[in-house]
Amino acid sequence: MIAYKFIVRDIYTNESREFELTSKDKDPRPVHKEGMRQIKFEEDIEKLYVDISGKDNPVYDRLVYDKRKGFLD
Repeated sequence: MIAYKFIVRDIYTNESREFELTSKDKDPRPVHKEGMRQIKFEEDIEKLYVDISGKDNPVYDRLVYDKRKGFLD
């Protein structure tokens, strides 16, 4: 199981929110597609963390995407 944590920020109000998605597959495409559905038009992805340990309570210690640096992995 792979778990993803999205941190998004509203471009107008500068409010930040986060949500988590999990996937049984190793393929990140279905999670990416679902994540894009949950993001509103006026929001930017600030950071994206991933946990590939497969545990029930994920620890998001691996940063995969940063808005200022791009994809890191």
